[in-house]
Amino acid sequence: MDDKIRELIGHATSRVESREAERGAAKMRRDEVEKERDAENFRHKVEGVLGKDVLDAIWPVSFHNNFLRQSMTFQQDSRTFRLQQQTGFLVQLEENGRMLGHQFNLETNPDSRDTFLYILGAALNAKDSACGTTA
Repeated sequence: MDDKIRELIGHATSRVESREAERGAAKMRRDEVEKERDAENFRHKVEGVLGKDVLDAIWPVSFHNNFLRQSMTFQQDSRTFRLQQQTGFLVQLEENGRMLGHQFNLETNPDSRDTFLYILGAALNAKDSACGTTA
């Protein structure tokens, strides 16, 4: 191979690698924007569905950003609970990684707030009953 073709190949290789790096960086930026948008949508949906009074009652709450698996954690009676996104606005309430109740959809279920409170209440009452206390 002569020097001219080596030079042309070298320049072409540099341009291809540069474009691939630019595309990779652009994809990372798009993914980050999508991740932030997903987290913000989840937070707004949870706040809108549960309402200020419920959030104030379980305060403090923490939102955790994890691409397409957002969550909100809070404590009640020295126990940590997590509202975990499964897909879209389908969520489940968990304690120590154990699902409580059943999954419910924040987007399409008009009873989501009541479902959340019912599942949380059942978990708290079950603990109280097991300890011999009353709620």
